[in-house]
Amino acid sequence: MEERIVKTILSPSIGATFLINGLICQLFDLLSSETLFHISMVDIDSGNDFLLFTKLTHLLEDSDGRLSRRDLSKLLNYSGDYLNRISRKYSGMTLFEYGMTFCLRKAEYYLLKTDVSVSEIARLLGFTNRSHFYRVFKGKHGMTPKEYRIKYRRCTQGENIK
Repeated sequence: MEERIVKTILSPSIGATFLINGLICQLFDLLSSETLFHISMVDIDSGNDFLLFTKLTHLLEDSDGRLSRRDLSKLLNYSGDYLNRISRKYSGMTLFEYGMTFCLRKAEYYLLKTDVSVSEIARLLGFTNRSHFYRVFKGKHGMTPKEYRIKYRRCTQGENIK
């Protein structure tokens, strides 16, 4: 895209201004895409550990929370213990618990927006044991994934629940 902008600037033709404006708008559209980039407000006075927490959050978000402490340690070049301390400092949760929030958020999405079976959702999210997925989900929501789907899918479809 940037090559087309430069070519048009260097050898303009009729309508070049409109073409450049359109290409720049496309570029801004790409840069604002949440699927391609993460945008985080960063306070200049914040320490490096907050920036590290931001990177950690993005990695966990992109992997649906399914990166191990060892994987994160290799990707970020920090010890797992240090990453765990950073996670606790900014989220109040251990690294595992914080990662699991992203995993469960994806499970909630699948339950409400798709007809994928609970077993398949557990498999998609990397759970090798379906009962473990049920325990983790029920621990957070106080109900099974199936009960969650029934209760909240109705809410998202505009029905009132008494």
